[in-house]
Parts: sequence; C-alpha cells; structure tokens
Amino acid sequence: MNSGDAAEVERCLAKAFMLCPEATVPARARVHYHAGRAWSALGKTEESASQFERAASLDPRGNYGRLAKAATP
Repeated sequence: MNSGDAAEVERCLAKAFMLCPEATVPARARVHYHAGRAWSALGKTEESASQFERAASLDPRGNYGRLAKAATP
C-alpha cells in the first residue's frame, strides 16, 4: 500500500493468503481486512469492498470482522 504499486500489493497479498489458511479464521479475517485497506488506499473500491465483505463474513463477531463491516461502503 505504501508504495502505491498495485502489482506489489497483489504479490504481498498472494503470499499472505498462502501463509494464512482458511481454518485460521481470526487471522484470515485480519488479512482480508488489511487487503481491503490496501485496495482502498490505492483507489480500488471494488476490490476493497470485496475484501472487507469477506473479512466481515469470515469472523462477524471478531475484531477484524467488525472493523471490516464498519469500513464497508
């Protein structure tokens, strides 16, 4: 996100999702939340909304699920 390079964000997110399996719900929701923030910072609203929705649906009562729900436009 800091670099402003969408390709770099994609590479970093691919690596993060690979290292964080679906079974680790709170951690996976955290990755989706931060992915949503990264895409939002780059002006990619569809990708951002999709990531926030995924985080909120994965862990609706968890911290990152709630944060994602609040961030969803």
